[in-house]
Amino acid sequence: MPARTLLLLVALCLAGAVRAHPAKEAPAPSASAPTATTIPELSAPASPAGESATRALLHQALLQQAQQARDAARSAQALKDQVESLRPNYTDKIITGVVAILSALVGAGIGALSGYALQRERVKHDQQAARQAAGMKEVSEIKQFRGRQLNEFYAPLEALLKQGLIVRNELYARLKATTQTGVVFSEISDADAANGWSLGIAVGSESARAFRLLDDLPLLQATFPEVMGTVGETVRINQLIVKLIHEKVGLVLHGSDTLSQQLGTFLAHQSVLEDMYKTVKKNKAAVVPKYTTTFPRQLQRLVSDDCEKLRRELQAWEAKMSAWIDDIGATGGQAP
Repeated sequence: MPARTLLLLVALCLAGAVRAHPAKEAPAPSASAPTATTIPELSAPASPAGESATRALLHQALLQQAQQARDAARSAQALKDQVESLRPNYTDKIITGVVAILSALVGAGIGALSGYALQRERVKHDQQAARQAAGMKEVSEIKQFRGRQLNEFYAPLEALLKQGLIVRNELYARLKATTQTGVVFSEISDADAANGWSLGIAVGSESARAFRLLDDLPLLQATFPEVMGTVGETVRINQLIVKLIHEKVGLVLHGSDTLSQQLGTFLAHQSVLEDMYKTVKKNKAAVVPKYTTTFPRQLQRLVSDDCEKLRRELQAWEAKMSAWIDDIGATGGQAP
């Protein structure tokens, strides 16, 4: 039931009670009694005019009560609205949950992407380091092999050939200094020779020709026995060269076909020279056959060229390795 209707019923009941029990008249105040302030009582009028005034008062009171009820209802509604506004509704809960889930997913996604990027960068760095390590290992192995080629074959061969050249020049000098009648030794211009000249020999009335040890070895043994020691030294040096070739021929630079041919010619020449030297040392009058094999005159130059090539290559690698190590130190341990 509405509050207004209830209030009206209460007012009507009060009005009926007033008509049924009219108020008694108050006694007149005594002259000797003290005067006091009294609250006038509402009494029902005996006449119709008095009843109308009572109804008006009741109506006014009812209106006030109704207004207060409406105010209370509005206050309650306002309070309810405030409470409802403070309480999150279902949509807000959904939105809040969705936002929280999205935030978590975005955070996880960013974390995963960051981890993936870091992992990818790490893998890239590891692969680069592995390639550099493999490249450095390969370069190191090639460098070691180049070092073996130079130190175990080319450098010793070059040194032995230079030693043989010194001994040969000594033999030529001793022969040119001889005064033996009927045999004259001299220098013949030769652009292919190591010194720019070759030894020439003229026997009797013959014209000067190039001296050839294989052909003239019996003459030296018979006429100039004092130089046979120098010839023997040449044979011993050549034996060391033969031994080196047999043991280290696999270290010849790839593509050095001309050098390989020259080494083969040297082996053949040394075999004949050693055999003839032993023969004439045993028997001065021994007859030796003629051989067409000659000393490989380009051997000295080819070996020296390959030695220089290997030295330059090794020096370039050493400079590159030094620069690489400096770059590692400058970048804090990372390969360039």
